[in-house]
Amino acid sequence: MGKPNGRPVLITANGDRSGERWASLSAHLPTLMEAAPTALLRELSNGIAGSAPILRAIFQDTKGSDQLFGGRAVHSGVLWALERAAWAEDHFSSSCRILARLAEIDPGGTYANRPPASLVTIFRPWMPRTSASPEQRLVVLDVLRQSFPTKSWDLMLALLPNGNGFVLSNEPEY
Repeated sequence: MGKPNGRPVLITANGDRSGERWASLSAHLPTLMEAAPTALLRELSNGIAGSAPILRAIFQDTKGSDQLFGGRAVHSGVLWALERAAWAEDHFSSSCRILARLAEIDPGGTYANRPPASLVTIFRPWMPRTSASPEQRLVVLDVLRQSFPTKSWDLMLALLPNGNGFVLSNEPEY
């Protein structure tokens, strides 16, 4: 995973308080998740820790080139990487915990691709995006309820049938 200045890239990303290093890796994070899921999940966990998490900086919905990171949503790469990891039973719980914490620190914005939407996609009962069994999903949901009561409540409400939900069968698999 490269070593700028002799340090692994992901550790260096967590050392950059501006979030620019994480932003520069955004497009590569889904592939990195395939290559080294344990390492990436560990560093994402480190990036969301504390009262001033480094990964909060990546939630910058920008429109113009004069703004930080240009006109894009750099947090999408993190979300897609976590959605990819959630497919594997071994990484399901970690991915969901990280997404729930990201939902807490996300200031919101204009882009629809947000951590709560990723959680709904993963947990959707009628077409989940995980290989975790329904029993495993319920166990993780209970963990989320204990650690992230507000965000898990929002998730459970979003999972209730409302007659307006749909999924395209040709949605990209991240």
